[in-house]
Amino acid sequence: LGLTHHGRCQGRSLLSADFGNAPGHECQLSEIEYCGTKRFMARTHRYKYAIDDKARAFLLFDMQEDPFEQNNLVGKAPELEAAMRDMLLERIVEAQYTVIDL
Repeated sequence: LGLTHHGRCQGRSLLSADFGNAPGHECQLSEIEYCGTKRFMARTHRYKYAIDDKARAFLLFDMQEDPFEQNNLVGKAPELEAAMRDMLLERIVEAQYTVIDL
């Protein structure tokens, strides 16, 4: 795309990523700032999970069973939610983020 690399960026382009065969981690980590707060998301081959800057879940979708993201599973699948939360927080720590107030 002709963009210059920003020194803070640790990631790689997802333009050609195939989640089933992508090298590296079993989930992709993303971060956005929304209304003055940070939000983080983990995306695995099957699931999409997001938390706010207080580590509160607000989004969990099974992308295989619900590709149009119509059934938010937050609060409905506690074991899955806990596993995704652990995976996301582990990835945030690996990426050396320090903005979440746990």
